[in-house]
Amino acid sequence: MPKQFIRVCLLTVLCLCAPIFIHPDKLRAQPPLPGDLIFSTGQLNARGVPASHNVLARLDPRTGQVVSFYTDPTAIYLKAMSWSPQGDVLAFLRFQWDGRSYSAQLCLLKRSGVLQGCFEDRPVNALGVYDENMITWSADGTRLYFVSGDDISRRLLEAEVKTGKTLRTLYKYDLQENETDNPPILAWTSDLRYLTIGAGDHTRVQQGLPVLLIDLTANQKIDLSHIPGTQGKNLFVVCPFFSPQATYLTANNYDVPEAPITPQFLLLDNRGALISDIKAAAPADALPQGCPAWQKDEKALYFSASQGTEQASTLRILKYSLESKQFSTTFSSGAFSQFDAVTVTSNISLSPDEKFLAFDSPFDPGVNLGTQVTLISLAGTLQRYSAPFPFSSDPLWIPAVVEAF
Repeated sequence: MPKQFIRVCLLTVLCLCAPIFIHPDKLRAQPPLPGDLIFSTGQLNARGVPASHNVLARLDPRTGQVVSFYTDPTAIYLKAMSWSPQGDVLAFLRFQWDGRSYSAQLCLLKRSGVLQGCFEDRPVNALGVYDENMITWSADGTRLYFVSGDDISRRLLEAEVKTGKTLRTLYKYDLQENETDNPPILAWTSDLRYLTIGAGDHTRVQQGLPVLLIDLTANQKIDLSHIPGTQGKNLFVVCPFFSPQATYLTANNYDVPEAPITPQFLLLDNRGALISDIKAAAPADALPQGCPAWQKDEKALYFSASQGTEQASTLRILKYSLESKQFSTTFSSGAFSQFDAVTVTSNISLSPDEKFLAFDSPFDPGVNLGTQVTLISLAGTLQRYSAPFPFSSDPLWIPAVVEAF
């Protein structure tokens, strides 16, 4: 089932559930500290079901303490997206439901938790397409880049932070008739040199829809649906997001019913050319099955590997070194009573000090309803956040403030 459909279903559940809102007087913002985590949360409704995610909360991974950072009782979902280069402003998404349709706004919060304003052009309103790499800033923090669109196109925009006005369209992609129900994800490098269109979705490869890498400087298109240098009939899905310094892309193959395959994980350059076919090896004999978490120096990447049965399961976080070409175990949990309890349901996010990993895991494995933010330290401890808010999602690390010279 496509991610977009899953998230739309979730939003439908949220708007139909009678939410219990926290009074604003009890949601006093406290300025976050560097290294904290911010995430989406809210309250359970009268039936004990997660209601609207209309609170952004802050978690200190070292103490486990949680405080509210910002709330909007009129929203059904708030999602923290990207901090400015100076670390003083947060770009976030605000989703609303008017009884007939969803709408999304891209807005800005000051580090104190005060709303600064929203942008005139609206981002695409499918929650499932968003990753923290999909809202980016100019180096001086004066401009923001995001994707807007309608029923017939997607546009990569440059907008002015001070006024919220769109300055220009950097790239426009016209939707084909057969992809309006499954529009592509657009992702780009921070220097605006490269753009991926439709990556990260294996159904597009199967349906013959475009999966492209665009060189915005040279105005060149590269087909990512078939990777040169790969052998056999394996189909690969390319992670839409580049490594931190835009040096690499990654890809993994996937099963189709008529041709079961041996897992493969590819390291590509930023033009989609094959660099290496990484083979599974000890200690876990596992490979990433999605987008990995990169170290900022691009010397290593991290990924999850859940193993076991319904009676006893473990979660491992593995590290692959690009220098040594070796795997190592960063974290290995004890046995869990349910396999779903060690399921990672989001991308893994590495903290700025590279000492913690954060991701979503099931809130109620028994019914697979909602998620909880889970933290793992590279020292080998696991922490699931559950109080005072019982469910949470979409973790984003908070950077240090960079003083202007």
